[in-house]
Amino acid sequence: MRGHGRSDWTKTYGLGEHSSDIAELVSDRDKIVIIGHSMGGLIGLSLATGWFGLNIIGMAIIGTIIKWSPDATERYTTLAKKPIRWFDSRNEALERYLKVSGLFGLVSPESSQATSGVVEENGKFRLAADTATGTIGGPWMSMLIKIADCPLILAAGEHDSIVPSEHYLPFDKSAVTIPGVAHNAHVENPAAIIDLIKEITEISKI
Repeated sequence: MRGHGRSDWTKTYGLGEHSSDIAELVSDRDKIVIIGHSMGGLIGLSLATGWFGLNIIGMAIIGTIIKWSPDATERYTTLAKKPIRWFDSRNEALERYLKVSGLFGLVSPESSQATSGVVEENGKFRLAADTATGTIGGPWMSMLIKIADCPLILAAGEHDSIVPSEHYLPFDKSAVTIPGVAHNAHVENPAAIIDLIKEITEISKI
């Protein structure tokens, strides 16, 4: 996604912009199933509305905030305005990345997953992700979920302090609680995510 990993930073990070980026990547595919985690779940849900001309036949949403508050908008807007934080060493930057992403202790600092989160410029190091990407947030999930044009599975980790699975119950009484994991369920228990994929593909009759 724009502003993440090896992708370039841009001036704006609107939900429609993210969605258009992904839609272009998969525009030649048919019968698409989306598995979206956190921000990815919001973007996937936007694609599932049918607004971008894709044939989305099913989606699993994992750990995407559905109870968004004005305080959260203010917090992320303030964060986006802060200057880039530079580190003198790669190890310092890697530790910061793993902590802010909730991956500390789950992913090795030497792994490609960790190193892709850090960028070196002129002997200094920073996180690859632009803090302004957080400005995508808003009450969009609670709106989009009402008009999504495909079967959905909503899921969150049992110990996810960001998105408790009970937040999903007013929208889906069969929302899934993934036992023993927090926000990064796909890293903590990949097998559980595979089960969700199997379930949504079966519902979608692929």
